[in-house]
Amino acid sequence: VRSELRSRQFDIPKGWMGPGRGKLLEEFFGKPVTKRLHAIQGARGGGSMPPESLTFLKQAQEDDELTLLCGQQVSSASWVGSFEDGHWIVNLDSDMRPLECDIILLATGRGVDVVVVKCLVVLNRG
Repeated sequence: VRSELRSRQFDIPKGWMGPGRGKLLEEFFGKPVTKRLHAIQGARGGGSMPPESLTFLKQAQEDDELTLLCGQQVSSASWVGSFEDGHWIVNLDSDMRPLECDIILLATGRGVDVVVVKCLVVLNRG
Protein backbone atom coordinates (compact mmCIF):
# COMPACT_ATOMS: atom_id res chain seq x y z
CA VAL A 1 0.00 0.00 0.00
CA ARG A 2 1.53 3.33 -1.02
CA SER A 3 0.00 5.30 1.85
CA GLU A 4 -1.62 4.66 5.20
CA LEU A 5 -4.92 2.81 5.00
CA ARG A 6 -7.92 5.09 5.27
CA SER A 7 -11.44 3.98 5.88
CA ARG A 8 -14.17 6.01 4.19
CA GLN A 9 -17.32 4.93 2.45
CA PHE A 10 -16.42 7.09 -0.58
CA ASP A 11 -13.23 8.73 -1.86
CA ILE A 12 -14.87 12.14 -2.15
CA PRO A 13 -16.52 14.38 0.47
CA LYS A 14 -20.28 14.01 0.90
CA GLY A 15 -20.84 17.52 -0.48
CA TRP A 16 -20.08 16.27 -3.98
CA MET A 17 -22.95 13.81 -3.74
CA GLY A 18 -25.45 15.70 -1.60
CA PRO A 19 -27.97 18.45 -2.27
CA GLY A 20 -25.26 21.13 -2.55
CA ARG A 21 -23.44 19.41 -5.38
CA GLY A 22 -24.98 21.69 -8.01
CA LYS A 23 -22.98 24.68 -6.78
CA LEU A 24 -19.79 22.59 -6.55
CA LEU A 25 -20.27 21.24 -10.06
CA GLU A 26 -20.96 24.70 -11.45
CA GLU A 27 -17.72 26.00 -9.90
CA PHE A 28 -15.87 22.91 -11.10
CA PHE A 29 -16.96 23.21 -14.75
CA GLY A 30 -16.19 26.94 -14.68
CA LYS A 31 -12.47 26.15 -14.17
CA PRO A 32 -9.89 25.40 -16.86
CA VAL A 33 -9.20 21.69 -17.38
CA THR A 34 -5.84 21.80 -15.57
CA LYS A 35 -7.48 23.37 -12.51
CA ARG A 36 -10.20 20.69 -12.64
CA LEU A 37 -7.56 17.97 -12.28
CA HIS A 38 -6.15 19.67 -9.17
CA ALA A 39 -9.68 20.07 -7.79
CA ILE A 40 -10.38 16.35 -8.29
CA GLN A 41 -7.10 15.34 -6.66
CA GLY A 42 -7.75 17.69 -3.74
CA ALA A 43 -11.30 16.43 -3.23
CA ARG A 44 -10.30 12.78 -3.29
CA GLY A 45 -7.46 13.21 -0.82
CA GLY A 46 -5.96 9.85 -1.78
CA GLY A 47 -7.41 6.40 -1.83
CA SER A 48 -9.56 4.82 0.80
CA MET A 49 -11.63 1.71 1.33
CA PRO A 50 -15.01 0.97 2.86
CA PRO A 51 -14.90 0.22 6.62
CA GLU A 52 -15.91 -3.42 6.14
CA SER A 53 -13.01 -4.01 3.72
CA LEU A 54 -10.50 -2.50 6.13
CA THR A 55 -11.89 -4.62 8.98
CA PHE A 56 -11.53 -7.73 6.80
CA LEU A 57 -7.90 -6.92 5.94
CA LYS A 58 -6.94 -6.16 9.54
CA GLN A 59 -8.53 -9.42 10.72
CA ALA A 60 -6.69 -11.39 8.02
CA GLN A 61 -3.43 -9.78 9.16
CA GLU A 62 -4.15 -10.67 12.80
CA ASP A 63 -4.80 -14.26 11.67
CA ASP A 64 -1.42 -14.29 9.82
CA GLU A 65 -3.17 -14.78 6.47
CA LEU A 66 -1.55 -11.70 4.92
CA THR A 67 0.92 -8.94 5.63
CA LEU A 68 0.02 -5.30 5.07
CA LEU A 69 2.95 -3.04 4.18
CA CYS A 70 1.90 0.60 4.30
CA GLY A 71 3.97 3.36 2.73
CA GLN A 72 5.47 1.02 0.13
CA GLN A 73 5.38 1.10 -3.64
CA VAL A 74 6.14 -1.79 -5.99
CA SER A 75 8.96 -1.08 -8.45
CA SER A 76 8.86 -4.48 -10.19
CA ALA A 77 7.40 -7.95 -9.92
CA SER A 78 8.43 -11.12 -11.71
CA TRP A 79 7.24 -14.73 -11.69
CA VAL A 80 9.92 -17.29 -10.75
CA GLY A 81 9.61 -21.04 -11.30
CA SER A 82 7.03 -23.14 -13.03
CA PHE A 83 3.37 -22.30 -13.31
CA GLU A 84 2.45 -24.89 -10.68
CA ASP A 85 5.31 -24.38 -8.22
CA GLY A 86 6.39 -20.79 -8.78
CA HIS A 87 5.99 -17.57 -6.86
CA TRP A 88 6.31 -13.81 -7.33
CA ILE A 89 9.43 -11.84 -6.46
CA VAL A 90 8.32 -8.30 -5.67
CA ASN A 91 10.80 -5.42 -5.42
CA LEU A 92 9.79 -2.29 -3.55
CA ASP A 93 11.02 1.28 -3.97
CA SER A 94 12.40 1.13 -0.41
CA ASP A 95 15.40 -0.60 1.12
CA MET A 96 13.33 -3.65 2.04
CA ARG A 97 14.54 -6.98 0.76
CA PRO A 98 12.51 -8.43 -2.15
CA LEU A 99 9.31 -10.20 -1.10
CA GLU A 100 8.25 -13.69 -2.14
CA CYS A 101 4.48 -13.79 -2.77
CA ASP A 102 1.98 -16.40 -3.90
CA ILE A 103 -0.67 -13.87 -4.92
CA ILE A 104 -0.68 -10.22 -6.00
CA LEU A 105 -3.91 -8.28 -5.55
CA LEU A 106 -4.48 -5.14 -7.59
CA ALA A 107 -6.42 -2.74 -5.41
CA THR A 108 -6.88 0.09 -7.88
CA GLY A 109 -10.40 1.12 -7.01
CA ARG A 110 -11.57 0.35 -10.52
CA GLY A 111 -12.03 -2.68 -12.66
CA VAL A 112 -8.79 -3.90 -14.23
CA ASP A 113 -8.95 -6.55 -16.93
CA VAL A 114 -5.60 -8.39 -16.92
CA VAL A 115 -6.52 -10.00 -20.24
CA VAL A 116 -6.97 -6.65 -22.01
CA VAL A 117 -4.38 -4.36 -20.37
CA LYS A 118 -1.18 -5.41 -22.15
CA CYS A 119 1.26 -4.65 -19.33
CA LEU A 120 -0.83 -6.82 -16.95
CA VAL A 121 -1.31 -9.87 -19.18
CA VAL A 122 1.54 -11.63 -17.34
CA LEU A 123 -0.63 -11.53 -14.17
CA ASN A 124 -3.26 -13.76 -15.77
CA ARG A 125 -1.78 -17.02 -14.56
CA GLY A 126 -4.85 -19.17 -14.35
